[in-house]
Amino acid sequence: MAGSGLGSDRVTIRRATVEDAARLAAFGRQAFTETFGADNTQEDLAMYLTATYGPDLQRAELANPLVSCWLAESESAIAGYALVRRGPAPAVVGDDSAVELGRLYAGREFIGRGIGSLLMRAVLDEAKRTGSDSIWLGVWEHNPRAIAFYKRWGFEIVGRQAFLLGQDLQQDFVMVRPVQA
Repeated sequence: MAGSGLGSDRVTIRRATVEDAARLAAFGRQAFTETFGADNTQEDLAMYLTATYGPDLQRAELANPLVSCWLAESESAIAGYALVRRGPAPAVVGDDSAVELGRLYAGREFIGRGIGSLLMRAVLDEAKRTGSDSIWLGVWEHNPRAIAFYKRWGFEIVGRQAFLLGQDLQQDFVMVRPVQA
């Protein structure tokens, strides 16, 4: 996929492969910790990170034909990533063809520099390619920056769902938008 200039940094977007698993796991752990670490206990955070991020876990995700992962790279470093899953959506989504935006993160130093928008375009292109009519996601109800970002991209809150972080049962908003908006 074509790159984009962000100031002096050239950023490219490409589909991740199983060879990216270790780098993606390390980046995912760091990005999740930077985003949510201060708002959760160390124990819950450690449990979640162990269950979600590790080279073998990311390798399995990247090998799954129902998962697509896009990396934003600045030089050789990961600047952000987005993960799309095909599969059943919550009933509140109301669309059997919907795909899930499972994760979208930018590295701390890249937040506010257009990485999220570059990744969202790749996600929407992937949703079109798979013939999906809509795309949905879960976002923590206490993450106003992300909620505002998704609203700017045309997502609307349609419900809630539980999210287990370690042993802490939290609430996510379920947000949906049409692929062709």
